[in-house]
Amino acid sequence: MKIKGLLIIVICMIGLSGCTSKGFDIERVYQFVEIQSSNGKEIGTIVNSDDLEFFFEEMKFQEWKYIEEKEDFGKCIYKFIAYEFVKDDEEYYIREDPYELYKVDDNYYIIQDSDVISIPKRTGQFLKSIENKITITQPISEDILDNWENRIVNNTDSSYGTKKNTYNDETIVSNITKIVISDEDELDIKIDNKEEITAFIEGLDTDSWSSIDDIPNDAILRRNISAYSFRRRTKEKVLTTMYTIMLYEASNNEYFISETIPDNGTQDGDYIEYYTIPKSVADFILQTE
Repeated sequence: MKIKGLLIIVICMIGLSGCTSKGFDIERVYQFVEIQSSNGKEIGTIVNSDDLEFFFEEMKFQEWKYIEEKEDFGKCIYKFIAYEFVKDDEEYYIREDPYELYKVDDNYYIIQDSDVISIPKRTGQFLKSIENKITITQPISEDILDNWENRIVNNTDSSYGTKKNTYNDETIVSNITKIVISDEDELDIKIDNKEEITAFIEGLDTDSWSSIDDIPNDAILRRNISAYSFRRRTKEKVLTTMYTIMLYEASNNEYFISETIPDNGTQDGDYIEYYTIPKSVADFILQTE
C-alpha cells in the first residue's frame, strides 16, 4: 500500500539562505539521510520530510568554517550520507554527500570528502546525540537506492509506483491522522481510525495506476480525497495536508486520478501527477461510505 508520488519523493526543500561556504549548495533537495556508526554500519535512515527539514536546520550550514586540515581527529563519531535523486538534461543520477562527525577537545568538526570544516558547538552536540533527537527509521536505504537505480536504467519517471512494498509504506500510513472524502453533492466522509485508514489505502491499489500526461478535458470530478497529518514539533496539534487525490470519470467510463502533494512552504510549488486507474479502484472509492 502506498500513495505513488509521496512514497517515491519525500519532498523536502531546505531553505538555507545566507550560506557562502564552499562545497555546500543551498539548492540541494535531499530525499533521505543515512546514518552510520563510526565503523560504517547503518544505524537508520531519516526519511520523514519534517525530520529532514529539522535535521538540516540544525546543521547550521551558514556557520560552517573551512579550515586547514589537522593531523589527528581521532575516531569519527557518526557518518551521515545525504542522498538526492537528480534529473539533469533528461538524465538521471544519484547524488550523495557524505559527512563525518569528529570531536576534538570541546570542538566539533565535519570532514566532507577532503574538506575539513569547523561547525557550531550546538550542531556538534545535536549530531552527537542524533539517536535521541530525531525519528530514525529502520534501515531502508537499500530499498530506496535499488529503486533509484532501476529508474536510472530505465531513464524515466514512469517507475513511480513500481517501488517495492517495503519502501516506507508503514511510515507514511502511520503519519496519516485523518482522510476526508467529499464531492460536489455535499458528501463528507471522515476516516480517522488507523485500521480503516490502512484498509482504504490498500483499496486504492496504486500498483495498478498508470502514469499519464494529463486528465482528459471531458472528465468530470467525482470525488476529492485529502489525507492529513499533524504538523510536528509544534505546541498545538495543527493538521496539515499530506496529499490530495481527485477522482475523475470520462464520458467513455474511463477513470482518472490527479494526485497533488502541496508545497507546504518549500517554494517549489505543488507536486502533481496524473494517472489512469482501473474501474475496480474507482468503484472502491465511489462505494466508500
